[in-house]
Amino acid sequence: MIRLRYFAGIGEQLGTAEETYPQFAGTDLAASTLADLKEAVIARHGDEVRANLDLCAFMANGQRLIDDAALAPVRGTAAELVIDALPPFAGG
Repeated sequence: MIRLRYFAGIGEQLGTAEETYPQFAGTDLAASTLADLKEAVIARHGDEVRANLDLCAFMANGQRLIDDAALAPVRGTAAELVIDALPPFAGG
């Protein structure tokens, strides 16, 4: 299962700080990509979130994810993969 945590503007737009995506539970994450996860978010919330998702950086286990890379290498041994969606923000 994937738990996706939303920060700042993307969380505000979606009206939540996190969601789970159980459709990824038990799947072969070597065949699943960040692009697949983004499409699941869009299917749940509508196409209007696409632009903000595309601006976000996505991190899992200290690694930045890219759209076409498999999610499996960052899974580790946990039954749940936690991914953070971080929109651009100012400050340090």
